[in-house]
Amino acid sequence: MTTSILVPEIQAHNDKYHGQRVVEKFRRIKVHTNEAPKIQDVTRRLLRQESSQLKYTNEIIRLDPKEVKPMQTRTADLVLSHVDEILQFLNKEGYDPTELPPCVVKFRGEYYIINGHHQTAALIERGQSLWIYDVYDYIGPKDFDSFEKAVKSLGKKINLVGSTPKHSQKPFELANGYILDIQKNYEKTGVAHLLCKADGTPIPLTKKCVETILDDDGFTAHWGPDKSSGLKATYTKVVQKILAWQNHNASNIRSFTDSWKKKLIRAGKFKSDGKMSDDQHKCYMVCTDNPNSDGVKLFLQTMSSTSPVRFLSYSKETDDPQKIIDNEKAYLKKAYNSYVESVKFHNDMVEKFEDDRICDKLKSQPYSYEQFLTLFDWWAVAQLDDEGENVIQRDVTN
Repeated sequence: MTTSILVPEIQAHNDKYHGQRVVEKFRRIKVHTNEAPKIQDVTRRLLRQESSQLKYTNEIIRLDPKEVKPMQTRTADLVLSHVDEILQFLNKEGYDPTELPPCVVKFRGEYYIINGHHQTAALIERGQSLWIYDVYDYIGPKDFDSFEKAVKSLGKKINLVGSTPKHSQKPFELANGYILDIQKNYEKTGVAHLLCKADGTPIPLTKKCVETILDDDGFTAHWGPDKSSGLKATYTKVVQKILAWQNHNASNIRSFTDSWKKKLIRAGKFKSDGKMSDDQHKCYMVCTDNPNSDGVKLFLQTMSSTSPVRFLSYSKETDDPQKIIDNEKAYLKKAYNSYVESVKFHNDMVEKFEDDRICDKLKSQPYSYEQFLTLFDWWAVAQLDDEGENVIQRDVTN
């Protein structure tokens, strides 16, 4: 299996403004899965991000993607839909030497990924046996916790620059990552902190500490206090959220991206907008964030269909995992209550228009909530911790 890459060609170029000059252009060639792209000068010249404890060695090496260890720097685990997006990008667009390669650091005899987790997963999926990686040198404290913090910090910073397809995080998702770090540090040391002194002593969390780490990780460059009013407001809210870490559940929430949606549709079991699945279910994808206004749609869509109905629910919530679960249940309850109200309406019509002697026979009693749930096939996108890869059926009966 091969993928195309861009290789440089030196060409003479004439125009009336610049005269004759030499320009570097690129053409595509193919790279087989058992070889790595040629390391080109344009790649070597790219600017690398560094930190006080991780320095770029000016070395690019070839490694088997399966042999590098992940050090996930994002709040959520790998998003398989984004891995698929990168895989398609590699196969269609090819490798671009003007973009930074993934980067690693060697620690205790093993290479750990600093940045490029999704790209490495995509390379493994396509069976790539070799790829090129930037190599960094770690010069910080030798314990693993300090090493992990340094890798995560630089990984966040690198992920905020560049244009290769990335699973970009929203500001509040990044805030959740810091909150998880604070919670972890507090459990270990009894001190809420993100930074330590040179001797490893935790520095208690303060506004100044939060601002320092946001600046070090590259967050401030995008959402800093010197930006426009909207970006400045986001920065202020993120700082406040991190400082109020005890009031937030920072569990991982994966965003339901368009590429994830398309991947599920291609698989055949799930469709949207009332289209038929491969197994002849009328399918809808529904956002459950507004159960009171949208829940009634489920009842109407189920009632009006002559075919079995399947729903796939998702949420745009990025802050509170429990809210996703609560809204899903509320959405279904609203649909059930709409059904109960329709039964009541039917009974009211019977009382108004039918003979009293037969009213009781014509009236109906609503079926139970559990029975109502059997009228359709209900699934949810696996957006929360430990929910697997793509879809799940949560317990919605409580």
